[in-house]
Amino acid sequence: NVSEPGKRFEGTVVIRDGLIEAAGAGAKVPADATVIDATGYTIYPGLIDLGLSYGLREMKDDTTGSAHWNPRVRADRDAAELFIGDEQKEASYRKAGFTSGLVTPGNAVFSGMSAFVSLAETSAGGRILAERIAQGSALRTFSGGFPNSLMGTIALQRQTLMDAKWYRDAMNAYAARPAGQTAPEPDAALDALRPVIERQMPLLMSVGSEWNAIRAGRVAREAGVSLVIKGSGYEYRRLNEIRALDVPFVLPVAFPQQASDIPSNVSHAAHAHCNMAGGALDPHDEWTSGPGDYGRGAAGSGGKELASGDEALYVDLRRLRHMILAPENPARMKRAGVRFALTTDGLKDVGTFRARLRDAIEAGLSPDDALAALTTIPARMAGQADRRGTLAPGKVADLLLVEGDLFDSKGRIREVWIGGVRHETDPRPQFEAAGVWSAKLKSGGVFDVVVAKGEKKATVERGGEKSAVRHWAVNGYRMEGAFEGSAIAKTGMVQFDAVKLPDEIAGSLTYADGTRESFRATYGGEKKPDEDDSESDDAEDDTEDDEEEDSESADDDGKSSAPSIARPVLANVYPSGAFGLEAPPAQADLIFVRNATIWTCGAEGVIEGGDMIVRKGRIERVGSGLAAPAGAITIDATGKHVTPGLIDCHSHSGVSGSVNEGSQAVSAEVRIEDVIDPDHIALYRQLSGGLTAANQLHGSANPIGGQNSVIKLRWSRTDDEMRFKGAKPGIKFALGENVKQSNWGDRNTTRYPQTRMGVPEIIRDRFQAALEYRRAFANHRKAAKNTIPPRRDLELDALAEILEGERLVHCHSYRQDEILGLVRIADEFGFTIGTFQHVLEGYKVAEAIADHGAGASSFSDWWGYKYEVIDAIPYNGALMHEVGVNVSFNSDSHELARKLNWEAAKAVKYGGVSEEEALKFVTLNPAIQLHVDDRVGSLEPGKDAGFVIWSGHPLSTMSRCEQTFIDGTKYFDIDRDRELRRRAKEERQSIIQYLLAKKGDGKPGDSKPANGKGR
Repeated sequence: NVSEPGKRFEGTVVIRDGLIEAAGAGAKVPADATVIDATGYTIYPGLIDLGLSYGLREMKDDTTGSAHWNPRVRADRDAAELFIGDEQKEASYRKAGFTSGLVTPGNAVFSGMSAFVSLAETSAGGRILAERIAQGSALRTFSGGFPNSLMGTIALQRQTLMDAKWYRDAMNAYAARPAGQTAPEPDAALDALRPVIERQMPLLMSVGSEWNAIRAGRVAREAGVSLVIKGSGYEYRRLNEIRALDVPFVLPVAFPQQASDIPSNVSHAAHAHCNMAGGALDPHDEWTSGPGDYGRGAAGSGGKELASGDEALYVDLRRLRHMILAPENPARMKRAGVRFALTTDGLKDVGTFRARLRDAIEAGLSPDDALAALTTIPARMAGQADRRGTLAPGKVADLLLVEGDLFDSKGRIREVWIGGVRHETDPRPQFEAAGVWSAKLKSGGVFDVVVAKGEKKATVERGGEKSAVRHWAVNGYRMEGAFEGSAIAKTGMVQFDAVKLPDEIAGSLTYADGTRESFRATYGGEKKPDEDDSESDDAEDDTEDDEEEDSESADDDGKSSAPSIARPVLANVYPSGAFGLEAPPAQADLIFVRNATIWTCGAEGVIEGGDMIVRKGRIERVGSGLAAPAGAITIDATGKHVTPGLIDCHSHSGVSGSVNEGSQAVSAEVRIEDVIDPDHIALYRQLSGGLTAANQLHGSANPIGGQNSVIKLRWSRTDDEMRFKGAKPGIKFALGENVKQSNWGDRNTTRYPQTRMGVPEIIRDRFQAALEYRRAFANHRKAAKNTIPPRRDLELDALAEILEGERLVHCHSYRQDEILGLVRIADEFGFTIGTFQHVLEGYKVAEAIADHGAGASSFSDWWGYKYEVIDAIPYNGALMHEVGVNVSFNSDSHELARKLNWEAAKAVKYGGVSEEEALKFVTLNPAIQLHVDDRVGSLEPGKDAGFVIWSGHPLSTMSRCEQTFIDGTKYFDIDRDRELRRRAKEERQSIIQYLLAKKGDGKPGDSKPANGKGR
């Protein structure tokens, strides 16, 4: 028997009144006990699943007026009140070995309080074992109202936790001094979050990726709350950051069995030029081109996608790696020191749980660690360690009787005991017990049990005495009844209880005085027919029902799935997939670039035969005839050109979830920096085109959008390491068709504003609200003690920062009238617009833009793609530049960002801008617009060493980027790129060969597909 992970004993388990009374070799069998012979069984503690969400009825609509304003905040839902159970699902959990679990409401940002429940066959009321264990939460994209983006979900989490603290403080202030104050409106959800903000109840946050787990940790740390993460199975991809969270996890074992089992991480707006709310594509899916890396998604492939050489090309390496590495995730988490429990969540069929658990064990998780993740660890996490998780005296009798080993494919969970109540989940195969059984009592006495054909009746016989067994019943492998004790020299009626084992019958007799005595019986042959039972015997049906094959046996049908090819050993690369690196590139202490044509984009202009010295990530000297410093890495750039790293002032690459929070007109509280995706393949491709920095903008779905993020493209590093530290914060505004929902369809005609004239009015209104908001806080600082404080509003915080000159406005714009309208609002409220984005009619009002001091980040040559750009011309950038506007060209596109040098060249073609000034359109000028020109944008002493080495003239379509440096670190190298392509091809083939050998039948897996539908 296994009392707990790593501890075994041979002996007896005594159960009384639902609790374990004794366990071990020395445990004595009480005289009044019913004895169950467990020979051939191993007893384990009952398994615990912390990831359950079944059996909850819908909460009735609130009629008290205390519901939260956002229907996605349902923190007041209580699983203990809503739980009604589901007998079919509970039976499947028991069959997999689970005796209890944590049920948490779902489908909300804050979904409600969980309950710890029994999985026994009892009424719903008796199933609740503990209430209000954790508060459910989900970090994902929702649909239908705010939030409808990942960053919107994070913003709502952040604001709601802040609101809960404010609500507590406001209620306390009102209670202390009610006179002259109005009580806060009741809010049941905020009140339910009080235990969370006071660290008495953890958030149990469901995440869909490794990066969402990291984001969840940041939200919890910022709010000062406890956290348990319901993981995704992708944690291995960023294990160092996962470990640093220092929180427990609940991990799935829903490992993919084929590439199409792997869900897509829907992330990017389909319309790159305007980024409207709506269609989205996987960042590693269809929008990328080219088989062999992040090509066409496996969602379009069938179960045998790898069997076809053509189809296999379109299953990207990132997914192939996951098929190998997913089962290794628990073992890697264990080695990293992360505490975790395991869950059935994500499996289409709970019956495959043990098969997937064996996958994890085969991939490196020890059986003891697997058992701990299903018993002792979840018991501690749920506050049940004093009641469950081990076989110890005083604990609840939740246990499994397993014939064989729990973790072996041949092991069978025959019985599950929950609270001392027996549940037969997989009875031993029945056999016909008809015949004579020679029984021997523990005291030494002997008797025969004679079972008639068909098992319909039986007698007890000894020495010529014979007594019919009354109330005889056979239930599966159990037999019971009662007989006259005279047959064995006892008085009164004797109760008979026995079980059929593979080669014997074991049981006990209970005598008239209540004492019990065990016996064992061996088969002694068939009974000779008697006259009095021949008729009934002939009538008996001696057929047996075939044993039903369950999910577990179906999964282990005896066919070996062991591949003939060794399991590939895959190195950790960041990100996991093609072009991932085993470690981030190291910064060189000293670099000497020799004999290049250097485009400084600074006062030195273009230097022919120039040299550059870089020390510890900063430019030290630029000039001609410089001597190579001792110990420097020398780059011979003869015949090559060197430019500053290119900068994109309008990007949507590297963003997880939609780039729009388009559910409301003002979403200033959402932050792109919350959803940076450093693993996005577009970032690597843009590095290969010389891009070193980008302004990640919210989309143009609303007049006032979300906050921006400025990054450096430090491939293979984390999102935090990509942030351009010190860059001035910004925010996206938008004007025109998009924000008034002109082309959103008939269902999107109710959100204000619906006209162009309404757009400036809502912007003006929110700025006025921000002024009043700041005044409220100033007044509160002078108020009396126990005055209800103003509620902090993250939306108004961001708008107030604009008015205070701490945040730049980057405004999507096309038409001259709207451009002038926003300039007037900015003048009215006393701030300067950072940039007008697109600004395709900027040439008409260029002088006004210059006088105001705004920058213009334009398309190079886009026109005619919708009516409001009917007057766009490719000379726009050159004309604005002529009158003194700081002009940049941007991409607003994953693809164009790879060729910004070509975009710059168009300023030469359309308008005759000099080559040197044209290059500044994608280097120095965007740096000025983003207020980072003291750091980047030109090659001058003291600046960050971000530079590109080109094979030829940087504005030529024939030139290639050969090396890209950021802070003196080489993040792209064309030679290394070739090697990474070779490695990716070899790795792909090794994985495909292994999977074909292992799963030649292409049998579908058991994890849930992205769309929730089977194939």
